[in-house]
Amino acid sequence: MFEEAKDSGIFTKITHSNEISSDKNDFVLQVVEHAYAGDPTWNEHMLRAATGQNANEVDSKGGGWIFFLAFIPFKGETIVEALSIIDDISNQTGVKIGTTVNALSSDVIDLVISIKFPPVKNQISKAHETLDLIYEHFTYKGFYPYRLDINHTHFLEQYYSQTEREVNKKLKSILDPNGIISTGRYF
Repeated sequence: MFEEAKDSGIFTKITHSNEISSDKNDFVLQVVEHAYAGDPTWNEHMLRAATGQNANEVDSKGGGWIFFLAFIPFKGETIVEALSIIDDISNQTGVKIGTTVNALSSDVIDLVISIKFPPVKNQISKAHETLDLIYEHFTYKGFYPYRLDINHTHFLEQYYSQTEREVNKKLKSILDPNGIISTGRYF
């Protein structure tokens, strides 16, 4: 497959994933390539680059960073729609919103939406109001998050019917009889 891709002339550059990227200045690429190769040690570097702090000091010194994580269909129009929602909310609130589009397969994208903010009261409020809008608009479009933060667990009622929630509760009780996983968060 590697040789076929190379011979096709479609790509400007092709490397094996276990090779170190020739672009040493592309920090994110370095982190992603190492993570895909099974080496998580660069994740700490990424966190430090994003927050300015080591992992053990992010909460106390790094400011705020909140996320909305959703799987969306890998279709051009869907991606454009999702990114348009983000642009509209960013323009409405004045809050800078980051997005990372991760292709998980030919059918689905992991859309990581991030809001980084300084630990100042009005900025904290504005960031959380922005996150609320993201939840509302994405839910309305049927783009549901795959992880919920504590402040948005009430959205479960919009995502699942009562019957689905009951089945999930039963499955959780079978898989987690001692109730130690996500106690009260999803069920």
